[in-house]
Amino acid sequence: YMHSAKNFCIPVAGAPATGKSTLAQTLSKELELPLLSKEASKEILFNVVEFRSRAEKVIRGQAAFQ
Repeated sequence: YMHSAKNFCIPVAGAPATGKSTLAQTLSKELELPLLSKEASKEILFNVVEFRSRAEKVIRGQAAFQ
């Protein structure tokens, strides 16, 4: 599959446990596109930057989303 030189994004959204991550991973591989994941960003952020309270955890989650 050859995609054009244009930059584009394929957002995948939906209810929890409906296969969004599986679909996104499949699209990424098949279309040879990078995969950007909010959950992966949050996990890295939580592992690298410690938090001392639930409020700090929520703030870091919001930062990962941004």
